Amino acid sequence: MAAPQSPLRRWKPFLAAFSSVDAAIEAADPGLLSRAEFRRARERVVEMLSGAEDDAEAEELCLVLDEVMEESLLTLQMAPVTPERLASTDLAQVLGAMRKHESERIRSLATDIVRAWRATVNNDLVRMMAALERIPQSPKRIETGRPNLEAKVMQGSPATSIRRRPQRRRRPREVLQLQLLAVLESRRTTRAQQQSRRNRR
Repeated sequence: MAAPQSPLRRWKPFLAAFSSVDAAIEAADPGLLSRAEFRRARERVVEMLSGAEDDAEAEELCLVLDEVMEESLLTLQMAPVTPERLASTDLAQVLGAMRKHESERIRSLATDIVRAWRATVNNDLVRMMAALERIPQSPKRIETGRPNLEAKVMQGSPATSIRRRPQRRRRPREVLQLQLLAVLESRRTTRAQQQSRRNRR
């Protein structure tokens, strides 16, 4: 004997999705995107579906719920949904399940929304990785306009001390040039001394 059919018919597995979708829409703009009116109308349709006396009436009411969900998904598609909300709620799982709905239109909308979310998250990750790569491994100290006198006192150096410039390390070629200049200067001095002695004679 076949199991008795649920009064909610084919909408039973998906009815809870309305709450998650409504919450995401209202979170995007609490002041303008109130779902209270749609929620009351939907609850009335669900009550009528639960009390439907024949399959024809039940299917007609299911089609009404299909239209309500289509409207909800279209609104959700235009509402900004942050990655934080996707991570902290069941919205992504709900939309994933909606891709198995009997309505082709609902399946298509759910698929498009999930695909757009995935692209947004991937783009955010790419931008984040690019930003991290620009951060130096050893960040340079940022000098402020005010001198840190306390730090200088703790380091044992007076605040008014003048730092000497570090001597530039000479290259080998420069050292050789200096040595040659010293030799030439020494020879020049020696010749001058010899010339002075000759003049005295």
